[in-house]
Amino acid sequence: MKQVIQVLSAETKAGIGKKSGVSYSMIICQCVVTDSETGEIRVGELTMPKDAESPAAGMYEAEFKIGVDYQTKKIGGSLVALRPIHPKSSASPLKT
Repeated sequence: MKQVIQVLSAETKAGIGKKSGVSYSMIICQCVVTDSETGEIRVGELTMPKDAESPAAGMYEAEFKIGVDYQTKKIGGSLVALRPIHPKSSASPLKT
């Protein structure tokens, strides 16, 4: 499934798991998602996959796959690709 999203900001969160004692680091992005059918705008968090680079603010095409969370057993989307969308220039050439 593909969805256009707007990344507003990205922040790295790191720490040590309370139960496991294992250190972790993850990138959490604040994103805007617009429902293509209703036009409803929502802001939410997107966790980047392990070893992914932190994205710059901007528009992206996000590709997801459906999976089951190993801890909560909830079904949800997992990010598999994030491609920047480069806006077309609306500037017209100058006439001299």
